[in-house]
Amino acid sequence: MTKSYAQAFAPKVRVNTFAPGFIETEATLNRQDWKSGRAEKLRSMTPMNYIPKPEELAGTALFLATDDASHMTGGYLVADGGYNMVGA
Repeated sequence: MTKSYAQAFAPKVRVNTFAPGFIETEATLNRQDWKSGRAEKLRSMTPMNYIPKPEELAGTALFLATDDASHMTGGYLVADGGYNMVGA
């Protein structure tokens, strides 16, 4: 869908996907599975061994709206601490 919309709306509109992965929010911190070891399991499966808070990913997301990303469209920006590489 990202690539289709990027093609359809270029050059006036850029369309990209931001994929942040797991984020530690108040809601996740209060989940029973999170409290029962899911957080530690996910951290151990993430090469960066860390799950960020939303504000730690804001700059990465905002990058897509800056002039520095002006030639980027149809892209998929992953910021998941390497979780997508698990099993590679």
